[in-house]
Amino acid sequence: MLHGTYYFRAKFPADLQHLFKSGDRSKSLDTKELPEARLRSRVESVRFDAEMAERRKRLNAPALAALNSGGPLVDGSGNVVGVVSAKLDAIKMAENQGDLPQNVNFAVKGALAASFLDANQIAYDTGTFGEKLEPADLAERAKKASAFITCR
Repeated sequence: MLHGTYYFRAKFPADLQHLFKSGDRSKSLDTKELPEARLRSRVESVRFDAEMAERRKRLNAPALAALNSGGPLVDGSGNVVGVVSAKLDAIKMAENQGDLPQNVNFAVKGALAASFLDANQIAYDTGTFGEKLEPADLAERAKKASAFITCR
């Protein structure tokens, strides 16, 4: 409460903190009445949670949906943050669960990929989160981080 006005405050989730300049969000509820503040706080909490879910979706979905196992998982700025490792077997899930999931993939964390590169003395650059790119631009950046390898 500041000058009698109630505020909503929430910490950004640890996995999304790199997207924000501060560690939390504070917003005036524009009321000095406690019952109204409680109601407005619940509404703001739902909005905040929905925004964080949408940010997670945008951060991860484009790269996973467009790439195959072994391909880079990129953040919204095109930085490689992991390596796509597998895709969920949608047919098996449909047979077992009666539902056909779509675009469910799995990735190895970037830290594990970096450890592999370090252990094999392979040089790489690190990036920082910057401007959010459109999906087509993300795909173009991901191509630059990929190489096609065939086994004989």
